[in-house]
Amino acid sequence: MDRSKGPAVGRGNCAPPLHRAWASGDGRGLSEPELPRLAEAVRREPIDAVWVSGSDRPRMGGSDGSVALPVRHAAGQADAGCRAPDSRNRIISRRFFLNAGGLLALLGVPSPVAAHQIDTPAATIESFYETLLAVMKDGQKLGFAGRREQLAPAIRQAYDFPLMTRLMVGPQWQNLSPADRRQLIDAFSDFSVATYASRFDDFSGERFEVDPNPTPAPNNDVIIHTKLVRPNDAPVQLDYLLRDSGSAWQIVDVYLSGTVSELATRRSEFSSVLRRGGTNALVDLLKKKAAQLSG
Repeated sequence: MDRSKGPAVGRGNCAPPLHRAWASGDGRGLSEPELPRLAEAVRREPIDAVWVSGSDRPRMGGSDGSVALPVRHAAGQADAGCRAPDSRNRIISRRFFLNAGGLLALLGVPSPVAAHQIDTPAATIESFYETLLAVMKDGQKLGFAGRREQLAPAIRQAYDFPLMTRLMVGPQWQNLSPADRRQLIDAFSDFSVATYASRFDDFSGERFEVDPNPTPAPNNDVIIHTKLVRPNDAPVQLDYLLRDSGSAWQIVDVYLSGTVSELATRRSEFSSVLRRGGTNALVDLLKKKAAQLSG
């Protein structure tokens, strides 16, 4: 592999011996001529990581990228065709490009997020609905597992599941360990994805209408009003409560028919289970419900 002609894509023994951590950053240190070529390589095939000469040290660590670590290449890991990176080389994962859509767009390079800049509450809902409608159209062909797989990324992006889980659990949240909290968040998000995959399993000419004008709500939240328009039945009002998480507007509650709070319903159902049986009982219940939805 010739590394003298720009960024190189590391695979197999060429890839540094690190887990698939991700890096966040604004692309400083990447030259403009290099970015299009590297972005195209990332789009062509799934890769573990890329080495980019001259890039700033990425923030790496856990799944949230919250811990800054130096990037090192262990001795003896590079094979004969792969030159170990020098002190200016860093690792940037594929997810970097998902977070660098704005920079790539400025350079005229299409990116996976360029088509939908999720910077308004309405844009969050519109992007989610686009994925949901596409899955509905192929619903029968995909089957439950296929629908779940395709919906999961869009649902996890649109919904603030950590906050929703905390609100659903209520005051008992303060007494839970970090491990228990993570179990509940994962179980609740999996259950929510399964619910969508079960409910939206077919297409009969439906469409979604989104009012782009948000209604202010307490705590600086907003409500986006939408409708599921059905060709042979009355439309269904679906309103979403969204909160600015700091990086995007995310859903924290859904109001069926404009009044029935999904979060309040879940809290009434699940908080009593948590009080009686603890975290394990609620996690088991959520997993059982998700399995039942799979049919």
